Amino acid sequence: MLGADRNQKMNQPTKYLTSLLLGLGLLASAGVIRSSIATYEAVFEPIIEINLRQDSNGALAQGKHVMIMFIKDGCSPCEVMKRDVLTDPEVQAYFKKNFLSYYVNIYGDLTFVDATGVALTEKTYAKREGIWGTPAFHFFGENGKLVHKHVGGLSKDAFVRMGQTIAALRTDAKSASLPGQPVPTPTSQ
Repeated sequence: MLGADRNQKMNQPTKYLTSLLLGLGLLASAGVIRSSIATYEAVFEPIIEINLRQDSNGALAQGKHVMIMFIKDGCSPCEVMKRDVLTDPEVQAYFKKNFLSYYVNIYGDLTFVDATGVALTEKTYAKREGIWGTPAFHFFGENGKLVHKHVGGLSKDAFVRMGQTIAALRTDAKSASLPGQPVPTPTSQ
């Protein structure tokens, strides 16, 4: 009897674990549990290397701008954006249609080629540009020219409005700038 009792006690945790896993599986299949890690990335292009000038000009040829979301591990507003904003199907569709989007870890080591052709790591680029608060969003036009930047999390509506404003900008010298951005000046001829 002692052996049977011992086996029964050892199987009890296994039974609980099995029940827990089955329950989680049912919740996941019913859509109750949503994986924000798997879905927010739908907005962004896979990164092998960012070449700001080439990517900006390629985006421009498609009628788009480049958007870079700077993030860091442990950033609560970044996680809120990923979970509540970037997983929204309307946000994803809008940004995929109008932007070539990347996310960059400000402590990362992937290659980032700036608009002048200088190859840096993500963290070196972020440091050079003074990016320490995250999330930070930089929008680029022709030849990798910065057209707007924003620091801080946004609601879905505010994020889409910002995107609509950027998408409406032209990248030539006659374009209007967003509030807080320098107004482009025409070049002398």
